[in-house]
Amino acid sequence: MNLHRTNKEDKMKNRFWKSIAIGIGTTTFALAFTMLGKIDVHAATAATNITQTEGTSSSIEVEWTGGLDDSKYSVQMSEDQKNWHEMRSTTSKNCNIYSGISAGKTYYLKVITTAKDGTTAESMPTDVVSAPSAQPENLKWTDSTTSSVTLKWDTVEGANCYGLKQGSKDDNREITEDLTYTIKGLSNTFSDYINVSAGRKSSQGYVAWGRSSTVYSVKTVPGKITGIKKNYWNVYSKKTSSLWLDYNSVTNAGGYQFKIYNTKNKLLGTYESSYNWINICDLSGRSCVTVIARPYIKIGDKKKYGAWTAKKWIVPNVYGKYTTTSGKIKINWEKVTGATGYDIYVKTDRNGVYKKVASVKGSKSSYILRKFKGKKISRSKTYYVTVEAKKKVGNKTYKSSSQ
Repeated sequence: MNLHRTNKEDKMKNRFWKSIAIGIGTTTFALAFTMLGKIDVHAATAATNITQTEGTSSSIEVEWTGGLDDSKYSVQMSEDQKNWHEMRSTTSKNCNIYSGISAGKTYYLKVITTAKDGTTAESMPTDVVSAPSAQPENLKWTDSTTSSVTLKWDTVEGANCYGLKQGSKDDNREITEDLTYTIKGLSNTFSDYINVSAGRKSSQGYVAWGRSSTVYSVKTVPGKITGIKKNYWNVYSKKTSSLWLDYNSVTNAGGYQFKIYNTKNKLLGTYESSYNWINICDLSGRSCVTVIARPYIKIGDKKKYGAWTAKKWIVPNVYGKYTTTSGKIKINWEKVTGATGYDIYVKTDRNGVYKKVASVKGSKSSYILRKFKGKKISRSKTYYVTVEAKKKVGNKTYKSSSQ
């Protein structure tokens, strides 16, 4: 019986001491949690996401997040991350720094947060930049293609990048670290002014832009000339003639260059015009020629040429003499070198339409007309006669009148 009572008493004692231990542990945890919560609510927290929002040659603006609503902030700056100086004291999460800033430099900035309870927290340093004060000098347009333009300029003190912007567009700048840059992806009708700004870029990607320089009337190389046709070709003698060609104006072109070749593909001359026509006066003889042409732009004192057209044959007008005798018209003309044939046309009404009456080979230089529309030639009637020279090349025929 005594042994039974002893075991029962031991169990009751163990339960009692376990209850005491649990109570003490719960109280200790609650106290620790309460104290920890008190520290989190009132202690200072470091500023984060420090971001530069503005930069001129003499000022810097930044903003950040973090900190409590009733915190104070000391904005400190350094040039070497060793010697720090307070620049501003504020209760806002942004500030402007207007003093102690030199143009075109990189600075390091940190924010020290002071909470209401006096505790402090320091942010990680971040770099900020000021804009260069000078603008790019000797800005020049140096080259073009049909889809790009290239510019160059001198270095600007304090700049580590440069921004190019088409003057008439609101798009973002194209940025480069070099002193020359090619703007690509343009059309062959592009013509605009280009602004180039000097900038200083931070490691965070912010660029403080300084002043800009401008180059005007920058153009791409124009496309091909189209619509070349003969307006007239008057041959005054074996050594003098006047060939007038018309063609379509090409956007951006500052002028046009032509090369003329004879039937043996020998270059007869190179000519230029600033208009949508050209008059060539030094061709000799009456001969078929080929023409190629290309537009050009002027970049400084040099010319940048576009692509050549395909070769086009030009056939001169035929000069003829016509005599009427009893019952016939004798038609004579000067041969056109390179012509593969001639077509003869006749009409009896000045305002009427010509009717083709014959075609002859290129070796011929005369033709006798005895009938027109089934009737004999009458000396009492007026006949209008024209001869057209033609040049057949492959499946294509070039004619003097149609040109």
